[in-house]
Amino acid sequence: MVARYAVAKLMVTAIGAALFVALCGWLLAGDLPASDVVRFAAMVGVVFFAAVGAVAARSLFDRRAVVTIDETGVFDRRSMDRKVPWSEIEGVEAISVRGKPFYYLNVGDPVDRFTTSGLKRWLLNANHGFASGVAVSPHSLDVAPQAIREALVRYAPGG
Repeated sequence: MVARYAVAKLMVTAIGAALFVALCGWLLAGDLPASDVVRFAAMVGVVFFAAVGAVAARSLFDRRAVVTIDETGVFDRRSMDRKVPWSEIEGVEAISVRGKPFYYLNVGDPVDRFTTSGLKRWLLNANHGFASGVAVSPHSLDVAPQAIREALVRYAPGG
């Protein structure tokens, strides 16, 4: 199973981010009386939403596989730099966060051995207090959550 970014979802994200940048810019440049707190929030909003829009726009043109699940293991390049072989996956658990599905791979310690990226390593370790593993998310992908679940069941040893 190979999943790529969903173009329509990324377009909505990029357009929404651009609209928020415009709104925050209007708050900064407009003649409206605004407190320092509002101006600071608008500056933070410009930076944040510009970054979100830039990531979404860059991802629009990225046609590489984002998630790959096959007989050799699981790879989600959003959180890993190398594939996790099935032999290192102690279990797979379906979890829901605010009604959105995630598939959690229990890989034991150290969880950050699957990445060399400083930011990915930091994020994996930041979440380590909650569990020792990595999450595979179906969000922003061109496949349904059910397809990821079916691939995990199909390829997992004893699945």
